[in-house]
Amino acid sequence: MKTRLRLLAMSAVAAATLLAGSASAATITYTVSGNFRGTLAGQSFNTPAVFTGIGDTNTTQTLLNTTVVPLSSLTALSGGKTFDFGNAFSFYSTGFIAGFAGGAHAQNLFSFLGALGDATDDTAATPAAFLLGTVNGAVATNLGNVRITQGRNLSYTSTLSAVSGVPEPTTWAMMLVGFGVMGAAARRRARIATPAYA
Repeated sequence: MKTRLRLLAMSAVAAATLLAGSASAATITYTVSGNFRGTLAGQSFNTPAVFTGIGDTNTTQTLLNTTVVPLSSLTALSGGKTFDFGNAFSFYSTGFIAGFAGGAHAQNLFSFLGALGDATDDTAATPAAFLLGTVNGAVATNLGNVRITQGRNLSYTSTLSAVSGVPEPTTWAMMLVGFGVMGAAARRRARIATPAYA
Protein backbone atom coordinates (compact mmCIF):
# COMPACT_ATOMS: atom_id res chain seq x y z
CA MET A 1 0.00 0.00 0.00
CA LYS A 2 2.85 2.36 0.92
CA THR A 3 4.57 1.74 -2.41
CA ARG A 4 1.31 2.32 -4.28
CA LEU A 5 0.78 5.74 -2.64
CA ARG A 6 4.37 6.77 -3.33
CA LEU A 7 3.99 5.70 -6.97
CA LEU A 8 0.69 7.63 -7.22
CA ALA A 9 2.30 10.77 -5.80
CA MET A 10 5.27 10.53 -8.18
CA SER A 11 2.88 10.01 -11.12
CA ALA A 12 0.87 13.11 -10.19
CA VAL A 13 4.01 15.23 -9.93
CA ALA A 14 5.31 13.87 -13.26
CA ALA A 15 1.96 14.57 -14.96
CA ALA A 16 1.91 18.11 -13.59
CA THR A 17 5.43 18.66 -14.89
CA LEU A 18 4.68 17.24 -18.35
CA LEU A 19 1.46 19.17 -18.72
CA ALA A 20 2.93 22.40 -17.42
CA GLY A 21 2.30 24.73 -20.30
CA SER A 22 2.32 28.46 -20.22
CA ALA A 23 0.32 31.03 -22.08
CA SER A 24 3.35 32.88 -23.37
CA ALA A 25 2.64 35.87 -25.51
CA ALA A 26 4.93 37.50 -27.99
CA THR A 27 4.12 41.13 -28.63
CA ILE A 28 5.15 42.23 -32.10
CA THR A 29 5.61 45.84 -33.17
CA TYR A 30 5.47 46.77 -36.85
CA THR A 31 7.00 50.09 -37.84
CA VAL A 32 6.80 51.72 -41.26
CA SER A 33 8.42 55.12 -41.70
CA GLY A 34 8.82 57.36 -44.72
CA ASN A 35 7.34 60.34 -46.49
CA PHE A 36 3.62 60.13 -47.24
CA ARG A 37 1.20 62.02 -49.44
CA GLY A 38 -2.55 62.10 -49.19
CA THR A 39 -5.39 64.01 -47.64
CA LEU A 40 -6.42 64.74 -44.06
CA ALA A 41 -9.99 65.97 -43.66
CA GLY A 42 -9.93 66.98 -47.34
CA GLN A 43 -6.64 68.93 -47.06
CA SER A 44 -3.56 67.69 -48.93
CA PHE A 45 -0.43 66.70 -47.04
CA ASN A 46 3.10 65.64 -47.96
CA THR A 47 4.97 64.85 -44.76
CA PRO A 48 7.22 62.36 -42.96
CA ALA A 49 5.37 59.90 -40.72
CA VAL A 50 6.00 56.79 -38.65
CA PHE A 51 3.25 54.16 -38.52
CA THR A 52 3.33 51.78 -35.56
CA GLY A 53 1.12 48.71 -35.23
CA ILE A 54 1.17 46.49 -32.13
CA GLY A 55 -0.16 42.93 -32.07
CA ASP A 56 0.22 39.51 -30.43
CA THR A 57 1.64 36.65 -32.52
CA ASN A 58 -0.55 34.16 -30.61
CA THR A 59 -3.73 35.69 -32.04
CA THR A 60 -3.09 35.16 -35.75
CA GLN A 61 -6.06 34.82 -38.08
CA THR A 62 -6.54 33.96 -41.74
CA LEU A 63 -7.77 36.70 -44.03
CA LEU A 64 -8.06 36.11 -47.77
CA ASN A 65 -5.82 32.98 -47.47
CA THR A 66 -3.10 34.98 -45.71
CA THR A 67 -1.99 34.80 -42.06
CA VAL A 68 -2.59 38.14 -40.42
CA VAL A 69 -1.87 39.50 -36.94
CA PRO A 70 -4.76 41.55 -35.49
CA LEU A 71 -3.48 44.81 -34.04
CA SER A 72 -4.38 46.08 -30.60
CA SER A 73 -3.42 49.55 -31.84
CA LEU A 74 -2.31 51.36 -34.98
CA THR A 75 -0.96 54.89 -34.77
CA ALA A 76 0.91 57.33 -36.99
CA LEU A 77 3.20 60.03 -35.65
CA SER A 78 3.57 63.01 -37.96
CA GLY A 79 4.32 66.69 -37.31
CA GLY A 80 4.22 66.18 -33.55
CA LYS A 81 0.67 64.77 -33.75
CA THR A 82 -0.39 61.18 -33.08
CA PHE A 83 -3.08 59.80 -35.37
CA ASP A 84 -4.97 56.91 -33.76
CA PHE A 85 -6.45 54.43 -36.24
CA GLY A 86 -7.96 52.27 -33.46
CA ASN A 87 -7.80 48.49 -33.19
CA ALA A 88 -9.77 47.44 -36.27
CA PHE A 89 -6.66 46.71 -38.34
CA SER A 90 -4.43 43.72 -38.98
CA PHE A 91 -0.92 43.40 -40.31
CA TYR A 92 -0.42 41.00 -43.21
CA SER A 93 2.61 39.82 -45.11
CA THR A 94 2.98 37.40 -47.98
CA GLY A 95 6.77 37.58 -47.94
CA PHE A 96 7.15 40.42 -50.45
CA ILE A 97 3.90 42.35 -50.07
CA ALA A 98 2.80 43.58 -46.66
CA GLY A 99 0.67 46.26 -45.11
CA PHE A 100 -2.01 47.32 -42.68
CA ALA A 101 -5.51 46.15 -43.59
CA GLY A 102 -8.85 46.88 -42.02
CA GLY A 103 -12.58 46.78 -42.58
CA ALA A 104 -14.96 43.98 -43.50
CA HIS A 105 -13.42 43.61 -46.96
CA ALA A 106 -9.81 44.22 -45.82
CA GLN A 107 -9.49 47.50 -47.69
CA ASN A 108 -5.83 48.43 -47.41
CA LEU A 109 -4.69 51.37 -45.39
CA PHE A 110 -1.56 50.89 -47.42
CA SER A 111 0.63 48.14 -48.84
CA PHE A 112 4.33 48.03 -49.59
CA LEU A 113 6.94 45.78 -51.21
CA GLY A 114 10.18 44.35 -49.84
CA ALA A 115 11.83 41.18 -48.53
CA LEU A 116 9.61 41.20 -45.46
CA GLY A 117 9.17 37.61 -44.26
CA ASP A 118 6.10 36.30 -42.47
CA ALA A 119 3.69 38.50 -40.50
CA THR A 120 4.98 36.96 -37.24
CA ASP A 121 8.71 37.37 -38.03
CA ASP A 122 11.23 39.55 -36.26
CA THR A 123 12.68 41.59 -39.14
CA ALA A 124 15.55 44.07 -39.18
CA ALA A 125 15.16 47.40 -40.95
CA THR A 126 14.23 46.74 -44.56
CA PRO A 127 13.82 49.26 -47.38
CA ALA A 128 10.33 49.05 -48.85
CA ALA A 129 8.51 50.54 -51.80
CA PHE A 130 4.99 51.96 -51.73
CA LEU A 131 2.52 49.75 -53.56
CA LEU A 132 -1.08 50.70 -52.86
CA GLY A 133 -2.78 53.53 -51.02
CA THR A 134 -6.05 53.62 -49.12
CA VAL A 135 -8.80 51.77 -50.95
CA ASN A 136 -12.51 52.53 -50.66
CA GLY A 137 -12.10 56.02 -49.30
CA ALA A 138 -10.45 57.63 -46.30
CA VAL A 139 -9.84 55.97 -42.95
CA ALA A 140 -11.21 57.54 -39.75
CA THR A 141 -8.72 58.67 -37.09
CA ASN A 142 -8.98 60.75 -33.93
CA LEU A 143 -7.77 63.79 -35.94
CA GLY A 144 -9.96 63.37 -39.03
CA ASN A 145 -10.29 61.14 -42.08
CA VAL A 146 -6.97 60.18 -43.69
CA ARG A 147 -6.35 58.93 -47.20
CA ILE A 148 -2.84 57.88 -48.24
CA THR A 149 -2.02 58.08 -51.93
CA GLN A 150 1.77 57.84 -52.06
CA GLY A 151 4.77 56.85 -49.96
CA ARG A 152 8.51 57.40 -50.55
CA ASN A 153 11.74 56.31 -48.86
CA LEU A 154 9.94 53.71 -46.81
CA SER A 155 11.63 51.63 -44.13
CA TYR A 156 10.00 48.65 -42.42
CA THR A 157 10.88 46.80 -39.21
CA SER A 158 9.11 44.30 -37.00
CA THR A 159 10.26 43.59 -33.46
CA LEU A 160 9.23 40.67 -31.24
CA SER A 161 9.11 41.17 -27.48
CA ALA A 162 8.52 37.98 -25.50
CA VAL A 163 6.22 38.31 -22.52
CA SER A 164 6.90 35.94 -19.61
CA GLY A 165 4.62 32.92 -19.58
CA VAL A 166 1.62 32.70 -17.30
CA PRO A 167 0.62 29.17 -16.21
CA GLU A 168 -2.61 27.91 -17.74
CA PRO A 169 -5.54 26.92 -15.45
CA THR A 170 -4.96 23.23 -16.23
CA THR A 171 -1.37 23.57 -15.01
CA TRP A 172 -2.55 25.06 -11.72
CA ALA A 173 -5.12 22.26 -11.35
CA MET A 174 -2.56 19.52 -11.97
CA MET A 175 -0.14 21.12 -9.54
CA LEU A 176 -2.80 21.30 -6.82
CA VAL A 177 -3.78 17.66 -7.44
CA GLY A 178 -0.12 16.67 -7.18
CA PHE A 179 0.28 18.54 -3.88
CA GLY A 180 -2.92 16.96 -2.58
CA VAL A 181 -1.73 13.45 -3.41
CA MET A 182 1.68 14.15 -1.86
CA GLY A 183 0.00 15.51 1.29
CA ALA A 184 -2.27 12.48 1.55
CA ALA A 185 0.72 10.16 1.13
CA ALA A 186 2.69 12.02 3.82
CA ARG A 187 -0.28 11.93 6.22
CA ARG A 188 -0.76 8.21 5.65
CA ARG A 189 2.97 7.59 6.13
CA ALA A 190 2.91 9.55 9.41
CA ARG A 191 -0.13 7.60 10.62
CA ILE A 192 1.53 4.25 9.85
CA ALA A 193 4.84 5.31 11.38
CA THR A 194 3.29 6.46 14.71
CA PRO A 195 3.44 3.63 17.24
CA ALA A 196 0.28 2.84 19.14
CA TYR A 197 0.59 2.52 22.94
CA ALA A 198 -1.86 0.45 24.90
